[in-house]
Amino acid sequence: MDTLNDKVVAWLRTVWPIAWAALIAWLVTRIPVLAPVAGWLDGLGDQVLTLVIGAAVYPLLRWLESKVPSWLSRILMGSAKQPTYVPPAAGP
Repeated sequence: MDTLNDKVVAWLRTVWPIAWAALIAWLVTRIPVLAPVAGWLDGLGDQVLTLVIGAAVYPLLRWLESKVPSWLSRILMGSAKQPTYVPPAAGP
């Protein structure tokens, strides 16, 4: 197991969906068709809006990940590879 690589993959697979959520939150506030949604969410503030959208986007991306080709999984999650977690060795 490459611990550094797994840490980078885990970090990337956490941060990349947050970037998608921020992009979607920004688009919701800019696309005229979504004005009613933006108006309803306006009182939340940008950070809370991103958090709410992120809470919906992350599970959706994880669900989609198993249903799309690996190249699309890389775009959606930042990496098609999932990190491996090995339990620590038991001490004496």
